[in-house]
Amino acid sequence: MSPDKDLCHVLQGTRVVCYDRRKGAFFDEEGVWGASGSPRVHPDYLALVGNSADGLPGCGLGSQVVGRRVARYGHLEAIPLRGRAVGA
Repeated sequence: MSPDKDLCHVLQGTRVVCYDRRKGAFFDEEGVWGASGSPRVHPDYLALVGNSADGLPGCGLGSQVVGRRVARYGHLEAIPLRGRAVGA
């Protein structure tokens, strides 16, 4: 039972869920899809968008832009380093 975003990558459907005690709410795999595209790539999403709790500054792009890039390319390593792809 933790609001820690680092646990999102372990969610599986409605079988493995998280409980955010601050919000008093459960969320499952489907609840993560809106932010990063998939729980499996949530660590990549957090690396790009940043996570102040873990001291990650992010890359300066907003969460929606990062969400679209991670959803489109899958993992961090697949995102092109140059061109409009990263910032578009």
